[in-house]
Amino acid sequence: MPKFSFTSQPKLRILSDLQIEEIHDCALRVLKNVGVRFHCDEALKILGDHDCDVDLKNKIVKFNNTKVMDSIRSAPETFKHYYINKDRFLEIGGNNIFYYPGSTAVNFMESDGKTVRSPKCQDFIHYSQIVQRLDFVDVQTSCMLLTDVPEDFIEIMKVYIALLFCDKPLITSTFKKENTRDVVNMIEAVSGDKETMKKKSCTAFIYCPSPPLTWAEVIVENVIETAKNGLPLIFVSMPQLGATAPATIAGCLVQHTAEILSGLVLAQAISPGLPVVYGGTPLLFDMKTATSALGAIETYMMDIGISQIGRFYGLPVRATMTETDSKCLDTQTGWETGMGFLIGTLAEINLISGSGMIESARCQSLEKLVMDNEIAGMCRRLSNGIDVDEDRLAYNVIAEAGPEGSFLTNEHTFKYFKKEQYFPSLLTDRKERAEWERLGASTTLDRAKDRVRELLEKSSKNGPYLEGEKLENLKRVFKEICVRRNISKLPFIA
Repeated sequence: MPKFSFTSQPKLRILSDLQIEEIHDCALRVLKNVGVRFHCDEALKILGDHDCDVDLKNKIVKFNNTKVMDSIRSAPETFKHYYINKDRFLEIGGNNIFYYPGSTAVNFMESDGKTVRSPKCQDFIHYSQIVQRLDFVDVQTSCMLLTDVPEDFIEIMKVYIALLFCDKPLITSTFKKENTRDVVNMIEAVSGDKETMKKKSCTAFIYCPSPPLTWAEVIVENVIETAKNGLPLIFVSMPQLGATAPATIAGCLVQHTAEILSGLVLAQAISPGLPVVYGGTPLLFDMKTATSALGAIETYMMDIGISQIGRFYGLPVRATMTETDSKCLDTQTGWETGMGFLIGTLAEINLISGSGMIESARCQSLEKLVMDNEIAGMCRRLSNGIDVDEDRLAYNVIAEAGPEGSFLTNEHTFKYFKKEQYFPSLLTDRKERAEWERLGASTTLDRAKDRVRELLEKSSKNGPYLEGEKLENLKRVFKEICVRRNISKLPFIA
C-alpha cells in the first residue's frame, strides 16, 4: 500500500478522500499543539532525543509534523508473520484479510452456550488445539486469563501453551517488562537464534494506549522492550464514543489517529523500519446502559474509518469486529458477529479480531469459535470475488443447453463447481426438513458442540504440535524460567 495515497482504499468505504485528509490534518494539530502524555521516563528521553518537544514535568510530548510523517514512511507497508514450526508465513498488509480470536477473556463459556466460569490451562490447551484445526482462523492469540497459575506467571504460561499446541502465527501481549523478556526468550528458543527471531518473527505484540491521549508506564515499558527486540507491534486504541473520546465519530477518529501515531513515532525511533499495525477497538459508549458496545453499528462505522485512515498511511490495519455484546450463543450473537465479519471483509481489514469471543470481549467460547470459522469461510469466499473470462462466461455451455436444458451433467459444471462454491462443514444445515427431523432436528449449537468434540478427539491422539529441536529448546527455556521464578507446581508442563 503506497503511503499517503487513496489508491488502496477498500471496497467498502465510509470516508471520502477529503474527509480522510481533514481527519489526518486535525490529528497532526492535536499531536503538535496538545500532545500525548507518556508515563515513562525512558520513552520521554527517547522521544526527546528524536526531535520531539518533551515537557518532563508534565510528561507531555508534542510531535512536529515532519517527525510524524517520517515515522509513517519508515514503517513497512507489509510484513511476514511466520508459522511457528514451519517456514511458512502470512503476508500482513495489502489486500490480504486474516481472521483471528480476540484478546484476554476473563470468562470461559461451557458447552451449553450460557454458563461461564474462570478459564484454566486445560481450556487454553483445548482452544489452541481447535484453532490449529480450523481452516479459516488464520492466527492464534493468548486469549484467556488463566486462573490456575500464579498471577505473575499467566502471560508466560499462555505463550508456552500457544507455542506448544498450535503452529499458527501468534499475537500476544504482556504487562510486565520481566514477562516480556521471558516471552521473547521462549520465542527465540523456537526460532533458533535472535537474528532469525527478528527476520522470521512468529509473534506480534499488541499494546494499547489509554484514551484520551495517554500511554501508561507499564504499557510503554513493554513497547520499548518489544521494539528493541525487533518484533512486530500492533497498536490498538480503544476510545469510547462520548466517554473517553469526543461524542462525534469524526472527533473520535481524530483522537484515535493521534494516539496510534504517537506510538508509531516511538516505535520507529527505537527501531527504524519496525513493522507496526495500525489497529483499533473503538467502542460506542451506550448512554442508556453506561456500558461499552462492541456490536453497535457505530462501532463498525468507526472500524471502517480506522481501516481507511490506516490504508492512507500505507500501514497494515487491524480491528475488533467479530465479537458480540450478547451473554449467550443466541440470535444477537449471530447478527452482531455476522455483520462484523461481513463489514470487516468488505472494508478489507488485514487482521479481523474477535473469533470465539462473547460478552463484550470478556468471554471465550469454543462453540462460537467453530461457528465463527464457518462465517469466516463464507467471507473468505466473498473476498475472493468473481472471476470473469471467456470460459467462465460459459456462452458455449449456455448455447449447448438451450432453453429448458440442464447443466448438471455438463463437463463445465464438473470443472468449476468446486472452484466456484464454498462448501461449509456439517455445522451449516442445508437439508430438507424431513431429513433434518429424521436426523434429530439439531440446532446450530448442537452441531457446534459436536464439532468441538470431534476436533478435540482428533487432537487428543497427539501431544504438542511443536516438535524436534524447537520443542526441546522451548522446554529447556521454560524450565529455566520456572526455576528462576521459584515456580515449582503448575497444572501443566509438557
